[in-house]
Order: sequence, then structure tokens, then C-alpha cells
Amino acid sequence: MSKLQSSDYENVLDLIEAVFATPNVPGVTRRQRAYTVNDIIASLRLRFPHSTMTDSQVAELLARGSRSGVFNVICSNAISAEVSECDPAGVGQPLYNVNQNMVRRNPANAVYANAFNAPAPKTNLSMGCGGVNEPINAVGSSFFSVFSTGGGGANIGTHC
Repeated sequence: MSKLQSSDYENVLDLIEAVFATPNVPGVTRRQRAYTVNDIIASLRLRFPHSTMTDSQVAELLARGSRSGVFNVICSNAISAEVSECDPAGVGQPLYNVNQNMVRRNPANAVYANAFNAPAPKTNLSMGCGGVNEPINAVGSSFFSVFSTGGGGANIGTHC
């Protein structure tokens, strides 16, 4: 199987959260841009102790997710960021992170982006201006986006 399936949805969401939580795993350098499969597995086990994914399922899902654009993969001994795959002879190991442009790379990834990039709730930020701000459109344009070409996840106030 080379691409993500709809049955992978919950596990991919868990892995996205685990990747973001990986800098909090003891022994992982906070300044790393990408993480080994073992570090991500350790993060998954800490974040979701009841997860039933095996280590090999995690590795396979990360690989398939990188092919579909949800995750980026680089080689630990890559000369540049453009080198995205490790030597098939086993030189270097793959390092993964969440692709911040997953929707641009593959529009089908919007199902994952939408789970994390929901519109901001209506909020009365001006306190006394007599209304609430509209939520940011997750399809429109805003730099608050984490996973999509559109916004979400942040409140924007207006002045009365």
C-alpha cells in the first residue's frame, strides 16, 4: 500500500500530534527540525499510551504519509534539504516532520489540516464595540495557517 487510506485518518492525526510533541521527549534535542522514527514512536507512546499501533505500523504510516505529503522526510546525512530520501543501501536514516504545506502539496490532505486548523471561535475582543469578530475562514487567506492555504486558529480583533 503506497498511499494513505481513509481508515488511516485517526492514526495520522495521532502521529501529527506525536511529531509536534516529540521535542518534549527526554533525550530529544529541541532544536531539531525532524525526528527519527524511534523518537516519534517514543512521543506517540507518551502522548497516547493506549495506542495500538505497532512500531512497524508507525514507521510504515510515516513513510506512506510522506509520499502523500502529510509528512516531510529528509535523510539524517543529507547534503541539503532538497535531498529527501536516504540511500537505499542504508546510509543515513529518515527523519520526519509535519509538512506545513501539506494541503498545497496534496489537496486531499485538507482532511488532516482541518482537524488542526479550525476557524477561530467568535469572540468579542473589543469589549464594548457591540459585537463579535467573525471566525477566520479556513479556505480564505491568512498567515495564521498551520497546515493550509487558508487561516484559522487565531482571533483577529478590530478597533471601534
